[in-house]
Amino acid sequence: MIYNIQTVKRILLIFLSVFSLGLSAQKYFGDYMIVGSSLTYIPQVTKDTYGTYWGYTEYTWNINWGIRFSKRFFTGLQLLNIYSSEVYTKKQSYHIYGLFTQFDFLPDKKSRFFAEFSVNRGDYSVSSGMPTRKRNLYYLGTGLGYDLPIKWVPNLYLDLSFLIYARPDDISSQNWYTQYVVGLNYKID
Repeated sequence: MIYNIQTVKRILLIFLSVFSLGLSAQKYFGDYMIVGSSLTYIPQVTKDTYGTYWGYTEYTWNINWGIRFSKRFFTGLQLLNIYSSEVYTKKQSYHIYGLFTQFDFLPDKKSRFFAEFSVNRGDYSVSSGMPTRKRNLYYLGTGLGYDLPIKWVPNLYLDLSFLIYARPDDISSQNWYTQYVVGLNYKID
């Protein structure tokens, strides 16, 4: 476990080093910032052979804020509010928060197609097959996304992304947290 926390700290140090290199790219630094919000719904409900429903449903409200710091790189903060409930029980809330960076493959276009990497901390675990709270978990996130401009509203974008958050202390795919993103981003010039 100590090794994995050290690994996360090293990755965070690399992340901050890349960010500081971006500060030297003064031409693009702070060109614009983006404030975004999305809502994801994931049903994990099945019916057993006796006709009884089991599983859980989950809503994730993702709030993020970021700033452009070089021609191709964008970085910021995110908060995932996860509301989950097993069938026939009340909702529980969990949180994942962290730093993200995005690499834009289309830096000269109005739309953005990007790869994302993030380092996060939270209390959400599905290691038992159902959501449970475990404090001080770390997650490494990766994924792809596309921001499509909405033509009739200036600076508003439809955000379409798919992200995977893996825990470095348990990299089995059953403990990954995956999120498809359908949301709105507002660009502030």
